Amino acid sequence: MSQELIFTTLPNQFLQADGKKWLQLSVFVTIRLTSTNDTTLNSFVDILNWPEKILNSKYQFRLQSGTLLDGVLQQQKVDKDLFKNVFHKNIRVKGFMQEDLTKKRVNSYPHIHINDFLVKNYLQTAIESPRNKPTADIFIDEERLGIISKFKLNETEIKSLDEPHGMRAPLKTQNLLIKNIENEKDHRRVLDTNNFIPFTNKINPQFDFIQFRNFHKVGKEPKRTKTIKLKKPEFEFHDVVAVINNYPQLMRKFGFVLDFKVLLTDQIPSNGTIHLIPLTLGLSDSSTTISAPPTGYEITNSGFYISDQVGTIFKRGFVRINTEDGYLM
Repeated sequence: MSQELIFTTLPNQFLQADGKKWLQLSVFVTIRLTSTNDTTLNSFVDILNWPEKILNSKYQFRLQSGTLLDGVLQQQKVDKDLFKNVFHKNIRVKGFMQEDLTKKRVNSYPHIHINDFLVKNYLQTAIESPRNKPTADIFIDEERLGIISKFKLNETEIKSLDEPHGMRAPLKTQNLLIKNIENEKDHRRVLDTNNFIPFTNKINPQFDFIQFRNFHKVGKEPKRTKTIKLKKPEFEFHDVVAVINNYPQLMRKFGFVLDFKVLLTDQIPSNGTIHLIPLTLGLSDSSTTISAPPTGYEITNSGFYISDQVGTIFKRGFVRINTEDGYLM
């Protein structure tokens, strides 16, 4: 059996207290318990007594320069009794297993290409037919909106309609259309190879709309699944923690989010990295793995924020989906 603790430091806000300026940092605690066989929380004494461990410990924060700052834990937010009532010794522990995502297929489409193509054709149609209604030709023209469909006209069959009635077979509507399967095969081949379609800056309407149709499952019958017989759920430790992670107030009461105050002094530069150092947790399991990755920060007149690396797709902790290179849906 083993246990791993990850302390992720997150800049929170400015505070004014006792006539001084403070930085408030929130530390998100991730706990991973590993066991070869099913067991209970009673086998992990440190986690069973988690509130005592964190409340009796001392903490410091390390800056990128190596400067150490004392951190003051806001202990009143931790509720020891509530933790004992929820995380009792008989809670089952299956052991943490990382989900294998290597075979997961990601369906996406280049939204910016789709939008640009439709806007371009909309404007072109407005210029060509400012007063009159547009003809149906643009909807079958493979250089215009006809490219949206996975079908195209069967020119050979259409030309045969000019032949005398007695010399041709009876007309069937489905014979007038041909399914464009070559591009569909190319799309499937790329998807099978990569499990996703890489984004390209160059617009390719045929390929782009194949991705669009695949994303929205156009023309596909919904899968019929067998009725699943529901079983009474049995929550184990990681399941309980996963549910609690949706409620920041509860996370603070259980000690899975720790709020600290750090006195704002001239020692702290306006930007850099910072991470927590738990000094005296007093863990009984000497093999415990503790990680505390550094987090980039910036201090401005308006607040205390997470900083962004150059060229990152993130903006202060949020994913930027509307970049200059386009974005996917």
